[in-house]
Amino acid sequence: MKRNLQHRLCLAGAALLFSVSFSFPACASSLSGELDAVTDSVICGWIRNETGSPVSVRITVARESDPDFHHVETINGVPSEEGEGVFFSWEIDWEAYVSDRYLVTAQVLDGDTWKSLSGTYLYDRSEGEEIRLEQPEEASETETASYIKGEYLGTFSSSAYCSCTSCSGGHARTYSGTIPKENHTVAADLAYYPIGTKLMVDGIVYTVEDMGSGVVGNHLDFYFDTHAEALAYGMKDVEVYAVIEAPSDSQ
Repeated sequence: MKRNLQHRLCLAGAALLFSVSFSFPACASSLSGELDAVTDSVICGWIRNETGSPVSVRITVARESDPDFHHVETINGVPSEEGEGVFFSWEIDWEAYVSDRYLVTAQVLDGDTWKSLSGTYLYDRSEGEEIRLEQPEEASETETASYIKGEYLGTFSSSAYCSCTSCSGGHARTYSGTIPKENHTVAADLAYYPIGTKLMVDGIVYTVEDMGSGVVGNHLDFYFDTHAEALAYGMKDVEVYAVIEAPSDSQ
């Protein structure tokens, strides 16, 4: 009874969020949505999809302490009766999991690309509670303007990645524990560029937050939100500069 009630409440909450907050323009060309809740029995959310057609959703449950240990469950989203998008729900048996804290994320299959949904949750089995980990705010022009180009570091080779299973094993977080962000997160050789190092490439200030087995020496790996963008980037040589804080205007 408790599980069925939570299931209904989860779907009802997602439906209310849909009806109040969103409309579905006919010109929409891609899928988006949100992982809406993680309870002691159900993981659920919604997909904005004006066609109302079924979609595939991939839910990843990864140990907070070691994201390499993770379970991936692929389910089908169910079109709502009102035709306002697609809802998904998966009944999870937390008793089958051995650790206390897990990171939960979701992706939707958009064409041939798995696209991350908003909403990353940390679920604590010992407390039976969910904690939503909000996405960091986009870097503002003011933040970028607070740094100026410093020492020229040379021409680096560069590549691109995303948080999908193919690129990162489906991990929701970087090596440093942050949620990666496009035009902000870069993986580097930590022996030369430690976590937190800021580098300027093409006028954009990146922060070293990640590492990779193939990221060695003067090589950078830029984060993108989707696998399609990462593939389109390919391999490039880029001019890299250190950054220094811009002088204050105050006297």
